[in-house]
Amino acid sequence: MKSILSCLWFISIVITASAQEVSVKYGGDEVAVNQVFTITLTIENERLKNYSPFPEIDGFLKRGTSSSTSTSFINGKMTSSQSIIQNYQPTKEGTFNIPDFTIAVNGKNYEVQGTTVTVGPAAQRSQRNNSDAFDPFDFFNRRRQPSQQQEFVDVQAEAFLALTTDKKEVYVGEGFTTTLAFYVAESNRADMRFYELGKQITEIVKQIKPENCWEENFNIDNINGQPVTLNGKPYTQYKIFQAAYYPLNEEPIEFESVGLKLIKYKVAKNPSFFGRNRQEDFETFYSKPKTVEVVPLPPHPLRESVSVGTFDLTENISNKALKTGESFNYQFKVRGIGNISSVEAPRIPEDGQFDFYEPNIQQDVRRAQNLVSGTKAFNFYGIPNEPGTYNLGDYMQWIYFDPDKEQYDTLRSELVVNVSGESRKNEYISSSDLGSFYDQIQYEENALASVSGDELMKYLTNALIIVVLVILTVFRRNEIRDGFAQFVESNNIQIVKALALLIGIHVVINSALLVLPFDVELLQFFLMILMAVATIIVLGRLLFRSKRYIVAGDMFFYNFISIFIATLINGLITGSMTQYDWSNTFIFTFIGHLLFAFILIQIHALGHFFVRQGYSKWDAIIPFKNLYILCKITDKHFITELLLAFIPIVNIYYTYLLFSKVCQLQKIDDKHAIFATIFPFVAQSKIFYDNKENYARIYKFGYGK
Repeated sequence: MKSILSCLWFISIVITASAQEVSVKYGGDEVAVNQVFTITLTIENERLKNYSPFPEIDGFLKRGTSSSTSTSFINGKMTSSQSIIQNYQPTKEGTFNIPDFTIAVNGKNYEVQGTTVTVGPAAQRSQRNNSDAFDPFDFFNRRRQPSQQQEFVDVQAEAFLALTTDKKEVYVGEGFTTTLAFYVAESNRADMRFYELGKQITEIVKQIKPENCWEENFNIDNINGQPVTLNGKPYTQYKIFQAAYYPLNEEPIEFESVGLKLIKYKVAKNPSFFGRNRQEDFETFYSKPKTVEVVPLPPHPLRESVSVGTFDLTENISNKALKTGESFNYQFKVRGIGNISSVEAPRIPEDGQFDFYEPNIQQDVRRAQNLVSGTKAFNFYGIPNEPGTYNLGDYMQWIYFDPDKEQYDTLRSELVVNVSGESRKNEYISSSDLGSFYDQIQYEENALASVSGDELMKYLTNALIIVVLVILTVFRRNEIRDGFAQFVESNNIQIVKALALLIGIHVVINSALLVLPFDVELLQFFLMILMAVATIIVLGRLLFRSKRYIVAGDMFFYNFISIFIATLINGLITGSMTQYDWSNTFIFTFIGHLLFAFILIQIHALGHFFVRQGYSKWDAIIPFKNLYILCKITDKHFITELLLAFIPIVNIYYTYLLFSKVCQLQKIDDKHAIFATIFPFVAQSKIFYDNKENYARIYKFGYGK
């Protein structure tokens, strides 16, 4: 009897967090060797996403887990709980101590107080005594006589299931929102719980969804109560399903009645302390049928293809002053409330004045506050063919039907562009017209002549080049000979070949991108990043293989030369293929690429320094970790350096101290630490790369092998 009663006693530890209530319960403090001891983890009003393993207990073996969930409605409020039960099987008799342990629930740690468990002999099944002697505790084991059976009564639920729509009549293509919700009055006294809700919702959605509609589902993940007032009476609304529907034809939308089954408890007519006071039962709540009428759109040539809703237009163009043959980008963005997925691109008339290519499309659909809204952007790539002033509204028009105004409307571009240059229609005729040549042939000499018009400049330039070469050859012949020998011996020719190959690859890929029929600026940007990274990696390896050290000057010089040549060649090719005056943007493109390369060189230099100090070069890429490694190398405190970085003036001083320590390790003048602090993009690379006067002192490792 003692072992049986002890199984009914629980030691409970309740831990309350900021957003969830977690409890851990032990089974009885006494258990028979042939019984199971349990630890139960329960979380209320929150979904149990993850938890750490239960503890190992000396003298017990884990024998699997079980779980349970419950959801109830009490006084119009929903409460839920989820439990995980860990079973333990005793291996021997004795008294065992369960020490304090920590368990993680949904990413938060909870401390659980330990307890003591006594394992006794195996429990025997008790035999019923047939004696008529009176036992004062026998009422626990006796069966109730029919006259003594408890009677349960049903409590009327003040709740209902409703399917509602925000519109009773819509046009073809016009959206309306359908909501299925369960409403519980605040005065409700019936104890109810959802029953297999996920399975029921799947079947309900199949019944609700009309066949002749496009659906935009709101995807309700969590069912939370929302206070509402209906006919002056307060309720709690639990949205079960919500979607927007867009009729595809004129057939009326009919929603049949759907049912939601809930667990509903009957209560004991005469409650007792020891007996059952409630009995589980089921009740199904049904919604009323609903019909939404659909009316046709007014007559219009595009009635079968227009979108229906409330929309407006935002537009953007890369340049309003255009030249014939030069490309431009234009964005036509439709924004509003309606079926965004069905919005089609504007139909552009073909009159030969512009060439427009198929647009890139970007779509953003938002489902919130019982509405479906969003944007759909059409990004056009165009080329003007004829000079003149043009209203883009003559080309970019989008017709739709506005159900609020009950009329068709048009979104039309308001931009005006000016196109200059020669007509492209006459380009072929002008290039093939040889009349002027034959008209002048009888007056011209038949001697060969250069196509260049400025003969004097050509002669002066060639003469200057020859003079410079002669001076260098005569007066600096020894230096030239020695320098060339050193150039060959140090494998610099290999570096030049590698850079030439990288430049060639860059130019070929960039030229191939120019023929694509859409905007390739993003692709060109990524190509520039890849080539810059490849150039720095190849340079670093070749320089180290040839010299066994790397200095910042070599990296800056070779990158400067390769970026200048690649930018120049790409500009010439771009100009020849697109008639684009690349000379206007050459210097900005070159400087932009060069600055980006300097940033990459700084990262590469830091990685090279890390390798010299015995760390991975990849640590230089990872934010915060690179600072941690640098502080570790220079014997600085990482947290202190990180906090001081946010204090003006002070951060400059401590940065100098950090770089000063690096200069000591590199055995270079401390003045470089000052430059590295003031000019980080250039001078930091100087202190992180090798000092060629001291490189032989260290540094034998496997870089570049």
